[in-house]
Amino acid sequence: MTQDRFPGEDAKGAAWAVFDSGWYARRYLRDGPQDTALGHYLTTGARVGHAPNPFFDEAWYRLRHPEVAAAIAQGALASGFADYCRDPHDGRSPHWLFDAGFQRTEAGKYPAYLNAYDHFLKSGDGAGLQPSAFFHARTLLTVMPPDEQRQALHTGCFRHVASRIIPLGHEPRFSPYFDPVWYLRENPTAAAAVLRRRVPSALAHYLLHRRDTPLDPVEQFSERYYLAQHTDVAEAVRSGVYACGYVHFKAFGIAEGRRFHPNPASLQNMKSAAQANGRDALPDAFARLVMAGSGTAPQLSEDAAKQVFVDKATQAARAAAREVLDFTCSEAPAVSVIMVLHNKLALTLAVLAELQDHMPGQLELILVDSGSTDATIGIGGYLRGARLIRFDENVNFVRGCNAGLAQARGQAVLYLNNDVRLGPRAVNRAFRRLMSAPDIGAVGGMVIRSHGLLQEAGCIIWRDGFTDGYLRDASPLVPEANFVRDVDFCSGVFLMVRRALAVDLEGFDLAYSPAYFEETDLCVRMRIAGWRVVYDPAVRIEHLEYGSASAASKAVDAIGANQRVFADRHADWLADQPDRTEICPIRARIPRERQRQKRILMIEDQLPLRRLGSGFVRSNDIAQVMAAAGYGLTLYPIYPPQGGPPLSRRDFPDTVEVIDDRGVDDLPGFLADRAGYYDHIWVGRTHNLDRLAPLLADLRRDGGPTIILDTEAVAAPRFEQEAHFRGQTIDMVGHIRQEFRNIRLADRVVTVNQTDANLLRQAKLATPAILGHMRHIRSDGPGCDARRDLLFVGAMHSQDAPNLEALTWFVDHVLDHVIAKLGDDICLTVAGHVDPTVDLSRFAAHPNLRMLGAVPDLAPHYDRHRLFVAPTRIAGGLPYKLHEAASEGIPIIATDLLMQQLGWRHGQDLLAADGNDAPAFAAEIARAYKDAVLWQALRSSAIARVEQEASATDYAARIREILI
Repeated sequence: MTQDRFPGEDAKGAAWAVFDSGWYARRYLRDGPQDTALGHYLTTGARVGHAPNPFFDEAWYRLRHPEVAAAIAQGALASGFADYCRDPHDGRSPHWLFDAGFQRTEAGKYPAYLNAYDHFLKSGDGAGLQPSAFFHARTLLTVMPPDEQRQALHTGCFRHVASRIIPLGHEPRFSPYFDPVWYLRENPTAAAAVLRRRVPSALAHYLLHRRDTPLDPVEQFSERYYLAQHTDVAEAVRSGVYACGYVHFKAFGIAEGRRFHPNPASLQNMKSAAQANGRDALPDAFARLVMAGSGTAPQLSEDAAKQVFVDKATQAARAAAREVLDFTCSEAPAVSVIMVLHNKLALTLAVLAELQDHMPGQLELILVDSGSTDATIGIGGYLRGARLIRFDENVNFVRGCNAGLAQARGQAVLYLNNDVRLGPRAVNRAFRRLMSAPDIGAVGGMVIRSHGLLQEAGCIIWRDGFTDGYLRDASPLVPEANFVRDVDFCSGVFLMVRRALAVDLEGFDLAYSPAYFEETDLCVRMRIAGWRVVYDPAVRIEHLEYGSASAASKAVDAIGANQRVFADRHADWLADQPDRTEICPIRARIPRERQRQKRILMIEDQLPLRRLGSGFVRSNDIAQVMAAAGYGLTLYPIYPPQGGPPLSRRDFPDTVEVIDDRGVDDLPGFLADRAGYYDHIWVGRTHNLDRLAPLLADLRRDGGPTIILDTEAVAAPRFEQEAHFRGQTIDMVGHIRQEFRNIRLADRVVTVNQTDANLLRQAKLATPAILGHMRHIRSDGPGCDARRDLLFVGAMHSQDAPNLEALTWFVDHVLDHVIAKLGDDICLTVAGHVDPTVDLSRFAAHPNLRMLGAVPDLAPHYDRHRLFVAPTRIAGGLPYKLHEAASEGIPIIATDLLMQQLGWRHGQDLLAADGNDAPAFAAEIARAYKDAVLWQALRSSAIARVEQEASATDYAARIREILI
């Protein structure tokens, strides 16, 4: 049989290259004789579009590759199968459930297989690999009967599903990311195409449809809204980087927390769903949101969640009982953990099993058995190294804790319930926070109820003596719950206190026996004595609320009785607390000792992550200084964060409130909710002043906070430079007045250098304060001879970015001169953030370029390279990258423009050349590269400049002056 007659014959035994006569007969011959199936395929089936086996879909292949269909119509090809077998490269997908691109196969990655699809069918399917973004085996398995599940697991889920002949209109849901039933109901054209067998399936229709007519794959995602909200993604789709917005969303948008649906609650609902990650088989928060909406993954009620908590604790207790839990500690433990027990052994063992991994050897465990009547009596048999205090009767929580305190030896005591699950390193983190400042008396954490919502993120005490857990019933993901702050008190579920302080205060007041309000009272007494109580969201505790109480109703009765005791004992102190009828929780969340702290709302284009460059590093420095100075700082982005909420937190002090789930559309409501909360609104960049002008005008009219405009960089000089390249001139004063047309809304104006300040003065618009850069010197890097090559650092946020223009000019006009002077092996390393829409492909193959993109730490690159080059020809403001390079101890070759902006000296602080004179720029590079004496002199002089112009002490003082 020749290859022309049956092309799969010689395809190295690939799993997709066989003819399956039984399947073919069932699929096309209505269960006709199998012995005639091959003949039918060769004479008729291949021509009319039949598939030879379940793993190669002929109809799909022709639709996906219209050039193949055209060749078949012209008689140049027998079938799509013939085309694929002739050239089975990884770039084409033979089935609508398999995406070769999703496999990210590289040539030679599977040397024992013909291609990625061959590897997947023979090995990957059984190993649980995904064939595409729209096929999730675990989702499919959840809806299969048990017998079919076993069969699918045995043969491979993809093989099992692909081999089935799916009845028309009964397409299963292959993943959380595409709902075929909803899709066909919402798209009658697609339904007609499937019913008439023009496309193999609803999913195939979605994968094939033209992207200029957006279709939604699931009810919970809006393609039109996503593209409208995220112009960078829309541009990438238009330029062909992504097939559609949904591709970007699944790859990046879910992790980045981008808005995906006009329903304002959609993003928050997804973040709430993220709390269940790891508890089921679904791959991410969006998948959980979608499947919860479909009824596949229903949310548990709190009662049901409590039962799950207890069941898990029972399982953990049984596992813990198999070995002795070791709490042996040193003579001077760091933390003494006090747990009062009354029955409920399973809960106790479950938390102890977790606790033994927290600060091993530094943790003293004190267990107080308060008259237990169950197997808790024998708890000593499960433990080693713990201190046991036993009472024959139930002495209750308050007396039990005081008995434990009397025997504690640690620097700190941790009051810990037994009805909790501990988050990662919760004890370690609490202890580190407690010891981070000498005036912190107690630390508590984020308490999450068993169904995944907050019990508290710190607590508020009202004037009437009642209390509230701040943000109760909110998602643990909300930004308001995820920053460190002082609070009125923290729950005794998990409360760490300096032991000496607890002893001085004689522990819990016995007036609150048996329990409730004892920790509230203790925290108030600490604060009266001048100590702080701190909430740290990194300390996470899951709590079975009322789990240690014999009945929830008894707990409620005890709370009511002890509230009255608390209100009577602290009547004078409570008189200065906020009134719940007058003040909203957002203001009451700040204890009165911190009310004098100025509160600042900083608004920027994006969260100012250092890796973004382009002025965001300076904004980040400003935020760092404000937080260190004790200001209450909230960061708010115009656009939702691009780096992902979890990662974005790393760039800021943990005392900063980072609003990572909202953007410009939410700002009016945000400010309305916080009316009277902020003292200053710091608006970064002039175009944001324009964007927010109506909103800011309303605030000024109402006598709101002081509005500070941080210009970052005046744009008019850039227009002048661009006009100069075109041989034109512009009216600078006119440009500046247009640029600052809303400056009247700002009470104060900040510029980055004296040049920009002079421009505003000359235009008679403002007398600005000047706030440049802050850098810490690192001058211990290697010397000249230990380094080689050139370094370029610059962010590229768009195709017209000045840094991209600079790099292009250097590569096209300067680099050849440099190579001629320094040799063919000289290399330019290019580092910095690159937006996905920026095309750098023209530089990829250049033998003298190393394109790194964003790197987490530039220090090793500064140390390895001999010179820093800054060929920038269009720029405004103050070039941060030159201050950074100088502070890192690497000499600089820059354009005259940057030298003038800095006010530095050619030949002393750096070397500079005209931005239009490529040979001169190359000559300065060669001069510094070859002369070690000059190299060291430039380095030393630049470091001295940075010490003079960008010291951290002066920077903090200037910010304090601006915020007066």
